[in-house]
Order: sequence, then C-alpha cells, then structure tokens
Amino acid sequence: MNIEKLSGGIASFENHWGEEILMANLQHTSIRLASISLGGIQNNELIENAFEYIIQHDVGQTSDYWRVHIVTLSGSYTTPDGFFCSISEEDKKIGRVKLSVDGKNKQLNVTYPVSGTFSTKMSMYY
Repeated sequence: MNIEKLSGGIASFENHWGEEILMANLQHTSIRLASISLGGIQNNELIENAFEYIIQHDVGQTSDYWRVHIVTLSGSYTTPDGFFCSISEEDKKIGRVKLSVDGKNKQLNVTYPVSGTFSTKMSMYY
C-alpha cells in the first residue's frame, strides 16, 4: 500500500504593484486546488500567512502551478494559466513561499526559501 505524505505549506503575499490592490485571487494547484481572495492590499504591504496550500512529500519534483489575478484602479492583471513552478524537497521541508507582484516589471515573483525566485509576466485581463 502506498500512503501519500501530505502537509500544509504557507504562502505570504506582497504588493509591489505601485498602487492599492482592490482584489487579489491567489491559487496553487498540485494534487489539490488551494485559493483565497484578498482585498484592500496597500502598496508595499506584506500579508504573512495569506493562505495554506497542500504539499506532497517523498515523490520528488511535483507539478505545482501558481496563478494570481489582481484588480487595481488602473486595471486587471493575471498570470498565464498554469505557471509551472515546482517546489523542491528542500523547500517542502520548510513549507513557506512568498508570492509578490511587481508593477514596474508587470510580473509575479514566486520565492522559495532554498530554490530562490521564479517569475512570470502578468498581462492585462479583459
């Protein structure tokens, strides 16, 4: 019998968009979907422990996908569907990740404690 080892990871969210985020939807998908909607996030505000996501252990590299959609006074922006950014076993042991949006470069940065930062562009959402 093969028993899956699961635990929860914690994601923080940081706004560096250059303006208030009126609404942010954060999603992580691996073996399950985890998501949260947040609002009223001031520029340069960090929300610690914004949401919990599921981590699968002892299976090597997993298929982890992140998606962020934000709404500001200047428009709506979203990451591509299925931004693939897997969590290493070393990062899984720590169970933390920081998602930050960068308005100057119009991108999402996903920062793991060991593996570092991975980025993807955010585009206008109509």
